[in-house]
Amino acid sequence: MNTFADYGIDLGGRSGVEVQATCPKCSHTRKKSKARCLSVNTTMGVWVCHHCSWAGSLKQGEQAKAKFTVKPHYRPPDELPQAAIEFFEARKISQDTIRRMKIGLQPAYMKEFEEEISCLAFPYFRQGETINIKYRGLMQKVFRQVTHAEKIFYNLDSLANQSEAVVVEGEIDALSLMEAGIDNVVSVPDGAPPANSKASDQKFEYLPNCHKWLDPLTKIVLAVDGDGPGRTLEAELARRLGPERCWRVQWPDDCRDANDVLLKYGPAELNRLILESKPYPLEGVLEVTDVAEDVMDLYEHGLPRGNSTGLPSVDELYTVKPGEVTIVTGIPSHGKSEWLDWLMVQLAMLHGWVFAVCSPENFPVSRHIAPLTEKYLGLPFRAGPTERMNEPRTTPGCVTVGPGPLRLHCTRGNDHS
Repeated sequence: MNTFADYGIDLGGRSGVEVQATCPKCSHTRKKSKARCLSVNTTMGVWVCHHCSWAGSLKQGEQAKAKFTVKPHYRPPDELPQAAIEFFEARKISQDTIRRMKIGLQPAYMKEFEEEISCLAFPYFRQGETINIKYRGLMQKVFRQVTHAEKIFYNLDSLANQSEAVVVEGEIDALSLMEAGIDNVVSVPDGAPPANSKASDQKFEYLPNCHKWLDPLTKIVLAVDGDGPGRTLEAELARRLGPERCWRVQWPDDCRDANDVLLKYGPAELNRLILESKPYPLEGVLEVTDVAEDVMDLYEHGLPRGNSTGLPSVDELYTVKPGEVTIVTGIPSHGKSEWLDWLMVQLAMLHGWVFAVCSPENFPVSRHIAPLTEKYLGLPFRAGPTERMNEPRTTPGCVTVGPGPLRLHCTRGNDHS
């Protein structure tokens, strides 16, 4: 069987499950050539470089894209150095919470500095087993996880036998909620995607990896950051988890996340904001508060009026509003079609409306054009022997339009238009 030396990997006499070494592929090309950027798992017989991504295994050899999953070895510290304790005290995270979550301080290689730096280590457990480790620079705000480790939620074990959960954007926010008495809280491993970015299955691969813990949940409070990336994360989590079981938190205007609230307002206020979260808005489902302004406008001003018919006596009862349907009914041969033709002409003249007409009772079409012309001009279509062309004619039982103010005219006592 091959050895690490066969691939140019020098462990330098160091032993243990996880060994950091220099990379035979890229270390010699860099100014900081002695920085130990290569992680070697001696138990699994695998390695990966955190600088150039070179990876491989003793069984399968070098791999352009690693096909294995790493399970890191993690040993909780007996106690944290004072510098780490002060880091958490500045964020109002107690030592009890730190110890309970088994947070440590370890050197870890960071590509941004091409060297190992002192980092806080946040272990990700699943049923007590270390699945991943998130490193955060103690003095520098840089992050990385164990390369090729499985992506899961931070504090996943807190969801066992739970029906509700809170999801936050970072480990510090999860610790903040624990300080507020909320333990069933998990954090996404990779933070939020850029604002308005396209969703990536790879970015959210931790969701299917944790489905056994997520499926039983009936209420999921999304307490992510209140900025653009946070809203993008919230929307995507709601879409993938099901908006019908998601709730959202509204942070105060001067707070971006849970830790901000803890620092400025204390644990009781943070707890209250989580408890008073609101259901995630569902498309097509409204609450009274969503339409409160519209209701008050309706109370104060009534229904909005439509377009005038041109006849004040009609406008008192009826105006024509785009988007609404009007049904005209009545006794046959009592003027329904005549009145509709008049209304159509009025709307065309006064408001520029255009109509498509289907009126089989008025075929051929020329028989329909003739009365429409009368209504448009306010003149009879054909002149009689004693009629004057410049005066409107009233035909018994018909609607006429004359010069000046437009009016309805009926000559038979029981006719209605």
